[in-house]
Amino acid sequence: MSNNCSYGILGIGSCLPEKVLTNQDWEKMVDTTDEWIIKRTGISERRVLEQNQPTHELGIKAAKMALEGVNNIGTCLYFNNRPFTSRSGSFYKKIEGEYFYN
Repeated sequence: MSNNCSYGILGIGSCLPEKVLTNQDWEKMVDTTDEWIIKRTGISERRVLEQNQPTHELGIKAAKMALEGVNNIGTCLYFNNRPFTSRSGSFYKKIEGEYFYN
């Protein structure tokens, strides 16, 4: 099988929920201290989704960041030497991609 395409990582993106839950917030809810939490976990704050915020919204924001300046995306899953299209096409459609091939 000849392959005239090149592949690589062209960008990366990330997105965190805006709401921050600190150890001081935990101190108000349960019997604990900032020092106790940090000593045992190393964690000083967490990011928390708003109640009705779906996780895929974060994925879409991160994908848009990663794809800035990218013109084409190709995806395919190979199994037993037979190509099967992946679900990334529907995801790419949600991020308003114009140049997608499968």
